[in-house]
Amino acid sequence: MYNGILVCDLSRRDKRNFFTQNLIASLSLDDRISIEVQDIASCNYSRNIDKPIDFVIQDCDPSFFCKTPYLNFGIFEGRAKEDATDNLKFLDCCIVANTQQMHIARTKLDQERVAVVKPTLHFELQSKKYDNKISQLVFYCTSIEGAESILPAYFNAFDTNDNVALGFFHHDSQQIMDLVNSIKKRMNLYGGKDLYPDIIIFPNQETAHQRGHIFLDMSETHLVNEQTMIATKFGNPVIITSSNGMGQWFKGQEEIDKGQLRYVNNVIVVRADDAYVQENTLGFKVNSCDLSKKMSILADPTNREGLLKTMQSANMPNSTCLFDYSKESSIGELICLALSIDWA
Repeated sequence: MYNGILVCDLSRRDKRNFFTQNLIASLSLDDRISIEVQDIASCNYSRNIDKPIDFVIQDCDPSFFCKTPYLNFGIFEGRAKEDATDNLKFLDCCIVANTQQMHIARTKLDQERVAVVKPTLHFELQSKKYDNKISQLVFYCTSIEGAESILPAYFNAFDTNDNVALGFFHHDSQQIMDLVNSIKKRMNLYGGKDLYPDIIIFPNQETAHQRGHIFLDMSETHLVNEQTMIATKFGNPVIITSSNGMGQWFKGQEEIDKGQLRYVNNVIVVRADDAYVQENTLGFKVNSCDLSKKMSILADPTNREGLLKTMQSANMPNSTCLFDYSKESSIGELICLALSIDWA
């Protein structure tokens, strides 16, 4: 049994806290490891915990990474190379969630000190209920990120004659509607007439996943989107960009050819073209034309039966979610492997 300390910011209530809670759950499932969780505001690496300590995991902002007397792991979520501070050098092993973040970390660390581990989900969700057919196909997202690209693509692909909707969940519904109306005015497709397709505002994220059919993750950075993971737990296919940090974890990238949905697996990939840097974050602009084309093909009535069957199959009680915990590819496995190595 290996004993360790997990240091994190327990006061946070954002997506970082979501990943911390899933990390705690993942480590608790590993019978080879015992973890004590300490808040970064009061942690003490040298205090007596009445058992020998073998390792520390620092799950916090890289500016707080520090040297400890134990084998030192750190969770790093880099957006651009500027995030890779010299503090990474305090780590014996830097853990990242995708290869893009790995390349950022390697600007400060040797290759063998950076490890890529797939993020995982550790909570049960209410089973999704399905109708016998998909009448109104609902594309949806759970944030305003990417809406500047999504809305023009959606409005170019559909009008009121198409039985589709685009749903949003956001804490400020008025902000969403102001953006929707601003883009309608800018595009001016119908000479002042409101012939645009439906927009839905969901009351919460779970309702969005329950009522939505195809999740849109138009994140323009390498960060991991927890809502994309949750969408797969509901059995919903996702549309992501070619630069998305989640892409490598999907088991087969969707192919759309000659107007036909060849096979619905997990993901539909949209091109992301022009790179940019904003506030030290590297991003890639979504190709709105490619998104519009693929939304149109997905919404074709001839493709909806296959889509429904795929969603129902993915949401069966015994089905395995892409981001379910696996002991063989977990952080616990990495820790046990590292502790078996002679670092002298």
